[in-house]
Amino acid sequence: SDDSILREAILRYEKHIFGGQPKWQGSVPNFVGELRKLAIVVPRSGHDHPLNEDTDESYELVIPGPPATDAILRANNVWGALRGIETFSQLMQSPESAPSTYFIQEASIQDQPRFSFRGLMVDTSRVFFTAEFMKHIVDSMEYSKFNVLHWHIIDAESFPMPVPSYPKLMSHGAFPVGDRRCIDRRCHYTEEEIVDVVNYAHRRGIRVIPEYDSPGHTHSWHLGYPKAVVNCGHPNVNNWPLHLTSRLPMI
Repeated sequence: SDDSILREAILRYEKHIFGGQPKWQGSVPNFVGELRKLAIVVPRSGHDHPLNEDTDESYELVIPGPPATDAILRANNVWGALRGIETFSQLMQSPESAPSTYFIQEASIQDQPRFSFRGLMVDTSRVFFTAEFMKHIVDSMEYSKFNVLHWHIIDAESFPMPVPSYPKLMSHGAFPVGDRRCIDRRCHYTEEEIVDVVNYAHRRGIRVIPEYDSPGHTHSWHLGYPKAVVNCGHPNVNNWPLHLTSRLPMI
C-alpha cells in the first residue's frame, strides 16, 4: 500500500541522513534553535493515488525558526511526500568538525516538477547490468527526483529477458558468459529479478517503461529462431528486421 511506501521511505531516509558521512567542510554554525521533528501531512485520499504521467508530485516544506521546533511537510499524495523528504535530506548538514551534530537552515519551499516526465534511459541489451546494479541506478534517480526509468532491455545485440513460450530467445540471444559487455557470472535476468526491479522503482516513485525493440534491431532473436528474422547479410546487425510473414511458433 502507499502507507507502507511512505513508512519505508521514512526509515530509508533516516539511515541516509544520519548514517552517512559528514557533508559539510566548514565550521559549526551558530545555533539559534532546535528542530525536534518533521511532521509529514498527506490527506487520506492521497494514500492510494496512482503513479502515472499525471501524478501530482508537488509539496510544501516549512522549516521554521525559533521558538517553533517542528518542521512540516505537506503533500497531496505519497509521491509528492517522497520528493519533499528528498529535499529535506538535501538540506540537512553535518560538519566534519562535529559529525554527530546536524543542522538545517530555516526555509519555506513550495515545489513542483517543471516536467512531468523526467526520465533516464538504461540500455542493458548492449551492456548488461545486473538487477542489483539496476537498483543502484534507481536509488540515484530517487536522489535526483527522476520519475521514469526507460529500461531498454532488448535490442539487436542481446536478449537478456526470459520468454517462457520461446525459451531460445534468451538462451541463445543473451550475451555468453565472458563477453566483455557482461561482467557478471550470467548475462540474463530471471522473471523474479525483473519484477523486483519494477517494484523497487515503484516504491520510490519511479515508473519503469520497458523497451522491446522490434520489428527492426532483432538480430538477437535470429540466434535462437533463425526463421523469425530476415537474414539480409548486412554487417550492421541493427538492420536485421523481423520476418513479418513468418508464422508462430518460430522453429
